[in-house]
Amino acid sequence: ALLTKRLVKNTRDIVGKSAVIPIEVGLANGAGARGENAVLPTPLTGSYQDLSVDLKYYYGTLSMTGPAMRRSAKGDKGSFGRMVDLESKGLKRMLSLMLSHDLYKGHTLAVCGTTNAATLVVLDSKANMEYFHVGMEVDIVATSGGAAITNGSARTIAAIDKVNKTITLSGSDNVTTSSSHEVVRSGTFGKCVNGLEKIVSTGDSLHGVDGGTYGVWNSTVASSSGAFTLAKLQAHIDNVVIASGKYPTVILSDFARQQKYWATLTANPRYITGSAEKLDGGFKTLEYSAGGAPIPWVADRLCPMETIFTLHEPDLQVFSPGDWDWIDVGGSVWLPDIYGATGKDVYKAVLFRDMELGCTSRISQGKMTGVTDS
Repeated sequence: ALLTKRLVKNTRDIVGKSAVIPIEVGLANGAGARGENAVLPTPLTGSYQDLSVDLKYYYGTLSMTGPAMRRSAKGDKGSFGRMVDLESKGLKRMLSLMLSHDLYKGHTLAVCGTTNAATLVVLDSKANMEYFHVGMEVDIVATSGGAAITNGSARTIAAIDKVNKTITLSGSDNVTTSSSHEVVRSGTFGKCVNGLEKIVSTGDSLHGVDGGTYGVWNSTVASSSGAFTLAKLQAHIDNVVIASGKYPTVILSDFARQQKYWATLTANPRYITGSAEKLDGGFKTLEYSAGGAPIPWVADRLCPMETIFTLHEPDLQVFSPGDWDWIDVGGSVWLPDIYGATGKDVYKAVLFRDMELGCTSRISQGKMTGVTDS
């Protein structure tokens, strides 16, 4: 995931099942000029609070039949090893894709459009169809509360139309959707990390702190921005700097927004040299100079559509005790599923990671939404 590679990994501030996040909610007011030998300023309300935020739990599973395991024990280790290697790589790619999405959007894959009693589900025009794949199991739920709609629980995607932004559900049970519904990966509603769309927001609550109460706990958001222009982007970045005193360290968008920026440049665009060339996953950056240090502009196919994030990365951290690891019981990661009335001669291996995306200063983050090509 691009964000997990760029952001600071905090493995220290973990207590039990929670991350301890020091947040900036205001300026310390115990300051002022004084005369010689005068009483010093009185310490007033501090500007930081340590909040305990529960981690989210991610899992990925592999399975192997008992006969396959026994053949391996008898010497057929080559084919078994290749099989496990292929399955493990596929699982890790899927987990990376899933986590990349969640770090942007949380549990939401897409908001629904109007579907009238059909298995073909219409999605919002801003849906990023790269989030979906055939065979994915999804729930269609009410945006407020997460209750599954009729016939909307654990449905498998049978077909995807990226152009018309629809998904077709397997089976014959029809669903009826509206803009008050959304598609989520099955069983994940409310269980995913905070995504950037929730973090970079204004007026709502994050980490238990209400933006309506603490004005500095709000990001700079330019909604319904319309056609992209350099003037609009510069004005937005200026507003972020004015509000926070901090300069964005990265610009993130989909490829269409980055290409629009490319097309508006009056000089020849150039790729940044140095560290930007080392981004994993094939990411390349354009350079945007807005009066301060040059800002790398990174395009990510999994970034929400029509959105430009202007982030101050030092104030964002991935809180996690460690990276992905296998659950180990008695020295083995292959766990038998033979026990109980429904037991099968199958072994499972389970990858896990406990984590949360935390923000220590929300005011230093910004985004533009509804950014169109024309």
